[in-house]
Amino acid sequence: MRPGWADAMDAVGNIDDAIEPLARIHCEVSVEVARMLGLDNATQTTLWNILETYDGRGKLHRLPGDRVPLPVFIISVAGDLEILTRVYGIERALVLIAKKGGASYPASLIHSVALLSEQWLRALDRTSPNEIEAALLTAGMRKATSFWESRLDIPRLMAECTNKFLAAARKKSKNIHALTDVHTYIMHHPVDDEYFRKALENSGYLTVWQKEYAKSPWHYDIDFMKHVGTTTENSHGQLTWYCQTTVEGTDDGRRYEVNSAKYALHARMTGSETFRLFANLYETLDRLHKQRVRVARQWLAENPSPALDEGGSS
Repeated sequence: MRPGWADAMDAVGNIDDAIEPLARIHCEVSVEVARMLGLDNATQTTLWNILETYDGRGKLHRLPGDRVPLPVFIISVAGDLEILTRVYGIERALVLIAKKGGASYPASLIHSVALLSEQWLRALDRTSPNEIEAALLTAGMRKATSFWESRLDIPRLMAECTNKFLAAARKKSKNIHALTDVHTYIMHHPVDDEYFRKALENSGYLTVWQKEYAKSPWHYDIDFMKHVGTTTENSHGQLTWYCQTTVEGTDDGRRYEVNSAKYALHARMTGSETFRLFANLYETLDRLHKQRVRVARQWLAENPSPALDEGGSS
């Protein structure tokens, strides 16, 4: 955050209460996309805690620093280094980062940043976007891309629907940049709820899950999954891998359940139809997620992986 912004935000009032429900959704969507890409459990855990801070005052769980994955802090300080350097220059950026040591991230990271910042920034400037993408493309992502190459690009579709909704929202206020801003706007301008309800329905955001369900019904039906496993070449091992990543990355749908409950509460308090639609959406996603996990666990129980067997017998 730029210097001076905190005071401006404080003047608005208790903005944290308005932002937190949608901040949770930001993390939930990140984890869901990571799951679709087949990223490992550690990566999903990092994304779920990406808004935490070292002093325990972050979002969403306000965890103490020693319970937050280290990559969360590395990502935070790296982002600050890049953004603040481009705005203020390297010297001023390092001063601002040092002030956040012990709060946003461990003070121990500050020394590494001061020592290596110029080297990191030069490397970043020399690296093309394609090279960065290639470096980030993990074996698991390549495997997921190969296995699901014929599937609809759900993360891309979700992003397109979100952008369409936000574009409509900005016609009401140019200050709307993210879903959290929409949430806050509706709370302060309930008269515009009907406009946002229609914009949300027209964006397609509420029906993305239907497209994934139609494209991958075997996620939700064990008999269908067995059929895929016996009729598609080389699919048995890939299905086992999919089920393992699904089970390892699950929190039993708690994210969806919490979001549904919070939106339902806001809908009751405000009478907002937009919030009611979000509540219904996350109730559906909660049900589907739990079904997907049940099917994955049943597949693994009936098709034990040799690697898992060895791990269990050691």
